[in-house]
Amino acid sequence: MSGTPPRVLFVSALDASQKFGSFEEEITAMMAACAEKGGLLLPVFMPPQDSGAAARFTALWPTSIAVDLWSFDLARLRKLRRLILDHHINIVHWNFYDVLNPYYVSLRAVCPWVRQCFTDHFSRTPPVVRSYPPLKRRAKQVLLSGYSRTLGVSEFVVSCLREEGIWPRLGRVWHFVNPERFAPDAACRQEFRKQHRVADKIVILYVGQLIPQKGIETLLDAMRSLPEHAVVWILGEGGSRTNLESRVVREGFPHRVTFWGIQDRTEPFFQAADIAVCPSIWHEAAGLVNLEAAASGLPVVASDIGGIPEFVADRVTGLLHRPGDTAHLASRLNTLIADEALRRRFGARGRERAMNEFSPTVAIPRNMAIYDDLL
Repeated sequence: MSGTPPRVLFVSALDASQKFGSFEEEITAMMAACAEKGGLLLPVFMPPQDSGAAARFTALWPTSIAVDLWSFDLARLRKLRRLILDHHINIVHWNFYDVLNPYYVSLRAVCPWVRQCFTDHFSRTPPVVRSYPPLKRRAKQVLLSGYSRTLGVSEFVVSCLREEGIWPRLGRVWHFVNPERFAPDAACRQEFRKQHRVADKIVILYVGQLIPQKGIETLLDAMRSLPEHAVVWILGEGGSRTNLESRVVREGFPHRVTFWGIQDRTEPFFQAADIAVCPSIWHEAAGLVNLEAAASGLPVVASDIGGIPEFVADRVTGLLHRPGDTAHLASRLNTLIADEALRRRFGARGRERAMNEFSPTVAIPRNMAIYDDLL
């Protein structure tokens, strides 16, 4: 099949109608790259939750498909097979699903000619590397053998998979970010900060899920040691939001912490902020938000854990801190709060690295080569 253009069914357990983030933008860019080669990348996502979201979903990707594949259903398997046949699919690429999901297993039987690959995006809690008794290890090796490639979104993820010793044909696929969308914009910054009355503040930006593993409690603990003119903007949703908001009110600094919820476009917040923070206490697979911050010219203070250090260069593009260590996080933040020149230097280096290593120009050929190698 050498020289055959990739025709990819890109299956992701995400509701893409909720927001247009960098991962969704990656997919859009890969769709265009596949089309340029005479191929196809057809996104398959979870069905939107309401009719308004469905309209946004359709507008975003008119050719995409919405199918709920969380539970096994023969009718859905038939729909997947029909999609494969109708669109001459030669690769099925699984994202955010269980590696041994029943559709992967079933497609091995009903579409044996199709190559399947899996990307591990998952963050980890200890033990980060699982061990298996010999018989279970061998059984898993057999079950996973249907994957033509297993990919990790960071070297950290790939190393975890390698140590487990059961995964076939390992490789790395880094995320990438649009440096034109996420770019410093002095006019936007000035207007946004004026509009939200933070022109004379140091704005610390958190973007992500509001769950315990993300370390937001550590960030709020650190607030006690930050100067009064430092404020925190928190973008995202999650099960911890109510408790976090209650804590902020209870401890008397609601004027310094703003919860913005999910934002369809996050780039104005990056442009208006002074420092980005990623205080995770679990082993992040990657931390795509750190690339968005870097592209926006923001210095990053982030946990030295999981895949994060691959994207935040300590004392070059930001500062790493010990995960869960309130005093260390506060110290790192205070270093940047007190030194505008250092913020600018880290931010400039971060943007340069985002352009040189994590831009579509660099990453798309790298990712397309993975599909080409499968064929």
